[in-house]
Amino acid sequence: MNIERDVVYIWIFAFVMIVLIESSIFGLYGSEHLVFGWLPIQLAYDIFYTLVLAPVFLYLVYRQTPDITDVESIEEGN
Repeated sequence: MNIERDVVYIWIFAFVMIVLIESSIFGLYGSEHLVFGWLPIQLAYDIFYTLVLAPVFLYLVYRQTPDITDVESIEEGN
């Protein structure tokens, strides 16, 4: 596992998440369109954003955490 590469991936993905959360870029803010006839498109976008991108971000952070054996070896001074 290359830690530096994983950190770069986390920062890039965090930047992408920040850009994508601004739904006004796509013209969704203030839109009157409905999904399934009852769900505002802004809310549908936010639900999709949360369900798709948040687990990916959590996985990237999970990969970055050290294994328990790594923590024990650090505590022992090895």
